[in-house]
Amino acid sequence: SVLQELSSRFDLDLAVGHFDHRLRDTSHIDRRHVEVAAANLGLPFYHGEGDVMARSDEHGETVEEAARKLRYQYLFGLADELRADRIATGHTRDDQIETVLMRILRGTGTRGLAGIPDRRGRLVRPLLGLTHLQLVNYCRDRHIPFVEDPLNRDKRFTRNWLRFELLPSIRKYYPNVGENLLRLSRNAADAVHRTRRTTGALISKNLRFENEVGSWTLDLDGIIDLDPDAKYILFGDLLTDHLSHDPDYTRVHFEKLSRLSGRSADSGDQLSIPGFSVRREFDTLVFSPSRTAGDTPAISVQRLDVPGVTTVGSVRLEAAVHQPAQSDRFDAEEFRSSEPRLFETGGNPSGGVAYFALEEIEPPLTVRSPRAGDRMRPFGMKGSKKLSDIFIDKKIPLRWRDKALVVCDQKKILWLVGVATTESTRITTGTNSVLKITVNPE
Repeated sequence: SVLQELSSRFDLDLAVGHFDHRLRDTSHIDRRHVEVAAANLGLPFYHGEGDVMARSDEHGETVEEAARKLRYQYLFGLADELRADRIATGHTRDDQIETVLMRILRGTGTRGLAGIPDRRGRLVRPLLGLTHLQLVNYCRDRHIPFVEDPLNRDKRFTRNWLRFELLPSIRKYYPNVGENLLRLSRNAADAVHRTRRTTGALISKNLRFENEVGSWTLDLDGIIDLDPDAKYILFGDLLTDHLSHDPDYTRVHFEKLSRLSGRSADSGDQLSIPGFSVRREFDTLVFSPSRTAGDTPAISVQRLDVPGVTTVGSVRLEAAVHQPAQSDRFDAEEFRSSEPRLFETGGNPSGGVAYFALEEIEPPLTVRSPRAGDRMRPFGMKGSKKLSDIFIDKKIPLRWRDKALVVCDQKKILWLVGVATTESTRITTGTNSVLKITVNPE
C-alpha cells in the first residue's frame, strides 16, 4: 500500500511476491490473505513455497537461517523472471535494533555493527526508518487488514526471544537501548562507507573471473596488509555483491579469510566457507564454488588419431606429421623454441603446441587425465619427475590441474599439455620426421 501510493510519483511498476515457509498447517491462510490484498490493489500476485524443515535438517542450519535462504532464493528468482530492478522487503526500525544486538551477542565487526543496509544490490528496505507500531497504526487508520504470524511470538526462535525477553529486560535499566544501538549502527555504517572507498577500488582492480574453470581469482596486491576490519568489509562485499552469495557469514568466516590473505599463509593453504572453497595460490586467493564428488570427472584413456583430429571433452587435439625430403633437415633450435610456454605467458594447461621426433615415439598415442604417481622426463632433464612436482615447479594453480591432459605413447608420457614435453622425443639435427600436436579448448 505504501509503495503503491508512491508508485505514480516515482513511476514504479509493482508486483507482489509471497513465500510460504510451510512451518505451520495454517500458512496457506496467510498466502490467501496476501493474494486478496494484492487483488484489491490491482497488483499481480506470485507465490512460492519451500520445505524449511527439510533444508534445516539437510544443511545443519537453524530454522531461521533455512527460512531466510529459501525465501531470498525465491524472491531473487522471481525478480529475474519478472526482470525486476528492485526487491522491496518490509524490514523496520525494530528489526534493525534486534539485528545489531543479535550480532553483538554472536560476535561481529564494524560491518556487522552497521546492521541492515537500506539498499544493497537489488534489495531495498523502504520501511527501515519506521517502527513496527507505526506500521500497525498506519494499517488500522486506513482500515487495511493485516495478519501477524503466530510463530513471530514463539520464543524458541532466537530473534523472538531477544524481542520479547532480552530487550524488555534491558530496557528496565537502559530505556534508551534502542536509540543507542541505532546510533552505534549509524556510526559503524559511516566507518564502513569510508573504508569502502579503499576496498571497493581494490575489488574492482584485483578481482577477475576465470570462465574456463568457473572460479573467481582475487589478486592480493594492496589487500595483504589491510587491517582485519577492512578485510572483513572487503570480503563481505566481495561475497555479497560480486560473487552473488549472501548466506549468514559470521566473523569466524571473515577471520579465516583474513588469515588466508595475510603474509603468514602459504601457497596451497585452503578453507571452506558456505558456498565456496577458497585456496591461497601464491599472491592470489581463488574462490571456487563448492563441488560434490564427480563434478570434474577424469578423462579416460582415448586413442589419439595421427594424423587427424581428436576431441576429448571440451578440448580439440590436432596431430600432423611432417616428412620432408631426405636431404632436408629440421632446424632443431627453431623447433625447440616452440617448447610450450603458454602458461608462463598467460595460457593454461588445456592448450598449446608441441613438436616431437616421430622416430622416438612408440605408437599408438593416447590422451587422458593425469593419474596419481604419474612421472615423466621433462625436456632438458636427465631423470624423471612426478607430474605433481612439475605442477608445483611451474606454479600451475590447483584449479588448472584438474583440467590438465597428458599425451602418451605405449611406454611414456610425451606431453603434459601446455606445461612440459619429454626429453625422450627431443628433435635433433638428425631428426627426419616431426609430429606436431596442437591442443585448443573448443
